[in-house]
Amino acid sequence: DIHLDHLKNDQAIIDFIDRCKDDSFDGYLITGDISNGVKIVEHLSMLEAGWQKQIMFCLGNHDFWHSSFSNVRRRMGELQNLSPLIKYVTNCNYVPVSTETAIVGHDGWYDGLNGDAKGSKFLMQDWLQIQEYAEITRGAQQFEDINKNSIIELSQKLASDAVKHVHKSIKEAVRYHKHIVVLTHVPPWEEAHRHQGLPGNSHASPWFTSKMMGQLLESAANSYKNVQFTVLCGHSHGHFRDQIKPNLTCHVGHADYVNPVIQDVYSF
Repeated sequence: DIHLDHLKNDQAIIDFIDRCKDDSFDGYLITGDISNGVKIVEHLSMLEAGWQKQIMFCLGNHDFWHSSFSNVRRRMGELQNLSPLIKYVTNCNYVPVSTETAIVGHDGWYDGLNGDAKGSKFLMQDWLQIQEYAEITRGAQQFEDINKNSIIELSQKLASDAVKHVHKSIKEAVRYHKHIVVLTHVPPWEEAHRHQGLPGNSHASPWFTSKMMGQLLESAANSYKNVQFTVLCGHSHGHFRDQIKPNLTCHVGHADYVNPVIQDVYSF
């Protein structure tokens, strides 16, 4: 989660781009929260111009703030059509990066299935900042007035759409590749949700995990035991790395709003 909109000015963004630039890199993987719905195209264009390498990415919840899912995703499609270096995985079946490895993914979304969604007192700013959620919360004077059932229903639809896309992409990619890298924003397992070094609690977990995605990925790992799955994600800002199954690993990147850094370097 690089949150370029939180850096103080364009020069700070350019400095970040320069710090991450390495001629030995073939491309960059980003798992969302790049910017916000107003600045996302501008900031992706700056990354493209600075790195001049393929950028494979999904979007995070912050990338839709001050806009809508439909508008931001439409603009991502337009941007991808303009540049061979921009690969928005939500719009791709899969992206081959070597004879062994393919990238698949989707923005993903939290599904409210872990923790206590209905009893949670956690207020996600998404519900105020993203148009489709704001239509639900409009008019609510206090937290208790929010229609939580409608929030959960929309969240689960978004999460389900993501799962369907990743499922289809994996089925196609495993025909030709033995290593599948999955980019998604929201951690797919409850244990992968870490905050300030501690496990997430039942009030936050509904909005920081996607149980649906975790179940899909475990099913894929069970079905394709000769395929290695590497899942990369963010959202919770807490570092996590673990082997979920013998052929399924998950890496969640640590994030600092004003100090974005490269989390890891991979060789595929």
